[in-house]
Amino acid sequence: MKTTTEKQRTNISLMVESLTAARASAWAADNAAAISERRAWIETHGMPLADLQVLRIG
Repeated sequence: MKTTTEKQRTNISLMVESLTAARASAWAADNAAAISERRAWIETHGMPLADLQVLRIG
């Protein structure tokens, strides 16, 4: 019986959109606490540098 150390090549195809969505979802899950804290801070203190904003929306 022969043994070989030659590597086998394998090709896989991923849909780019699903990969991008999975990465975005993982990032949002990893950073959910920080995002929540930031939103709470802005709710309490307002947007940083808002008084310097040229274009006022709303």
